[in-house]
Amino acid sequence: MVNVFQDKTSPNMKQLDDIINYYLKTDSNYAVMITGDWGIGKTYYYKNVLAKQIKETITFQNARKKYKPIIVSLFGLSSIEEIQTEIFLSLFPLLKNKTIKLGASIGKSLVKGILKLKGLGEYGEIISQTETNTNDWINFNEIVLCFDDFERLSNKLSIEELIGFINSLVENESIKVIVLANEDKIPKENYHALKEKVIGNTIEFIQDISQTYDSLIQIKFSGFSEYRKFLELHKNLTLEIFGRASNNIRILSFILDYFHTIYSGYITSLPQNDILREYESEVFPRILKFTIAVGCLYKLGSISFKRRENIEEFAFFDLDDLILDGRTPKKIKTDDEKTIREKFIEKYYKDDLYKFFSSIYDFITGGATFDSNTLISELKSHFHIQENAIPIAYETYNKLGYPVVFALKDSEYIALTRQMLGFADDGNYDPQNAVTIFYFATRFGNPLNLNLEKLERRIIKGLYKGVDSYKYVASLDMHLRIDDASEHPEHLKKIRAVAIEINNSLMQEITNEKYRGIEELYKNDIDQFIGKLIDKKDNYYYEPVLESFSIRKFYSFFLNASGEIKWKINGLFKHRYPEHPYSGLKTEVHFLEGLLQRIDKKIESLPSKGLNSFVFNDFSKILKQSIERLKS
Repeated sequence: MVNVFQDKTSPNMKQLDDIINYYLKTDSNYAVMITGDWGIGKTYYYKNVLAKQIKETITFQNARKKYKPIIVSLFGLSSIEEIQTEIFLSLFPLLKNKTIKLGASIGKSLVKGILKLKGLGEYGEIISQTETNTNDWINFNEIVLCFDDFERLSNKLSIEELIGFINSLVENESIKVIVLANEDKIPKENYHALKEKVIGNTIEFIQDISQTYDSLIQIKFSGFSEYRKFLELHKNLTLEIFGRASNNIRILSFILDYFHTIYSGYITSLPQNDILREYESEVFPRILKFTIAVGCLYKLGSISFKRRENIEEFAFFDLDDLILDGRTPKKIKTDDEKTIREKFIEKYYKDDLYKFFSSIYDFITGGATFDSNTLISELKSHFHIQENAIPIAYETYNKLGYPVVFALKDSEYIALTRQMLGFADDGNYDPQNAVTIFYFATRFGNPLNLNLEKLERRIIKGLYKGVDSYKYVASLDMHLRIDDASEHPEHLKKIRAVAIEINNSLMQEITNEKYRGIEELYKNDIDQFIGKLIDKKDNYYYEPVLESFSIRKFYSFFLNASGEIKWKINGLFKHRYPEHPYSGLKTEVHFLEGLLQRIDKKIESLPSKGLNSFVFNDFSKILKQSIERLKS
């Protein structure tokens, strides 16, 4: 056997093409292997680039004919006969052309595999004519046979048998064989000695992600010109973010497919006059980034729809993710010590404000179909849009956010920061933004030379001034977190305390006004009441409305309700608190515990059997499970 290239090379794509072209145009009795990690794009490159090149290449032995490429996956195959059958099936589309017949050489070599086929149908006609002596025969020497998934053979078929079969093809039939494999995953025993007998050249597949991306979107989205143009425009952003976690083309293809639905749904659902259209240059990179980040995490097995690893708890913001000033925390964690959430934020959002989009997460992880209206609502919340307009105070605030702040000149940054503080003085920012206001004003070395004590008091004073215009934010104390490693933590914690105090007072007002109506609703229309508490499109799904309910009155209602209504109420609690309930409902635990206490006491006086006893016991189990889920 002649080894044209004895050393493993690391060619770029053009070099790989040149090597394969040389192999096809020379006399050879060896195979070529292309090796690389799983998912890196070897199969994709063969099917979409090399196969086209092969089809245009004149055969070495007959200048009137061109090579015919076929590909056979070895995944799970357990015998040489099964491989022969797969080769024949791959040839069949060519053979259906009645002017092309199977050469005797091929027919005899594959006869064992062919005989394994049942109900031959058209195969029989082809086989019966294998001895026809015409120039239209397909012979082995004009076929390029690609074996994919070399390392994924069934353990019933030994490497020795496979290598022997390939050796018979290249030496006895002069066939050109290309093997696609992840060589690092092939069992080492006897492999290298056997490899020397048949593999003349091993080429390391060095992925050209840019070229692969261009080819991928051209092929997959050829019929969607608008989306394809969007992907072309955002190519650098897509590949930069994707490259932080993976180089797997299958994962990239999955993400682009899912984002196609997100992009198209958003574009179609958003009214033409909606102000969000003015923010498309910020909206699309933000949701694209989140889709890529979550898609990689999901496909790599780190998260699922139910196993969220707490990444949704950044619903408002985490100050640690804003720190860009080069400081290091008091204790630097190793990768093994970091949580999945910490790695996620560090990898994708250490230079950006983080926003969790439940509509995208649920869709990517298979928990729900994509709801474009939910995404639009989430984006309007993120950009502080009210009645299709952004208040001027938040226009300033948005300009100081990441990453758009880096587009500013120093003079513009200072002017906008002063303007932001002026709005803060007038109470124009919500409590959940107060800590960010302090951070925005003091980052980058405190260019305004602000006195921190005075700034703290100034922001707090502004908070109290705007109290009449604020709205309650569920679980603000959990989302608005301050780490001791943050810069100026003593000031941040004092501002946070006031923000939470004001937010809690708003909750009390809501208890007296907003929730009074919903509490009365269960007495008058139980179906409408249940619908509001379990419908994700209704605000009451996300608000701890039961926290303010009278336990005594609700229990009395349940006690005197019909069996049918009792059963509906059982269903309400089961659906409101799934395995991973919305974190904003944690404060409803007190209501559930009080209700459970009364239900269990009632069960003690009920017969052990019967329909009524069953309903009460079922309600008790549901309440216990709901409490456990909220506390976890």
